[in-house]
Amino acid sequence: MNGLDLRALEIFRAVAAEGSISKAAQKLHRVQSNVSTRVKQLEDQLEIELFERRNRRLTLTTEGRLLLAYAEQLHELSAETLEALKDGRPRGTFRLGTMESTAAARLPAILSAYHTRYPDVNFVLQTATAGALIERLRAYAQRGVAAAWLLLKDRRQVVRNA
Repeated sequence: MNGLDLRALEIFRAVAAEGSISKAAQKLHRVQSNVSTRVKQLEDQLEIELFERRNRRLTLTTEGRLLLAYAEQLHELSAETLEALKDGRPRGTFRLGTMESTAAARLPAILSAYHTRYPDVNFVLQTATAGALIERLRAYAQRGVAAAWLLLKDRRQVVRNA
């Protein structure tokens, strides 16, 4: 089975909320036949009936209620994903290699300030000799991982691609 189409799930959510294909179509600014077809395609894909059709009113089946719960979660996750990506704030893991003397003397204040400003960034700090750090950078570069050299010179930070 292929993955579920988020648009189809949005149409399904609207039909479930409105209890009617025509009302959902109006709400979604779509033609009724398109909404009906998308619901039928979703039912065919899942090989279940999502709605009981009674007196021109649609009510969810047991399977339809289950799908609606998942569709709501997917809708929320989709919105959360869009919000997270559009805010432009750094997040994820930042791996930093340094010599022990630098880690002890210069980095605590810098990393603390950065973490305060960007709490969604997790640091992985590795200490080693300069030669070992250079070898690690080369190994990452050979695997196609973006690597950068960070040089502290005259209290300025200069970043250049490796």
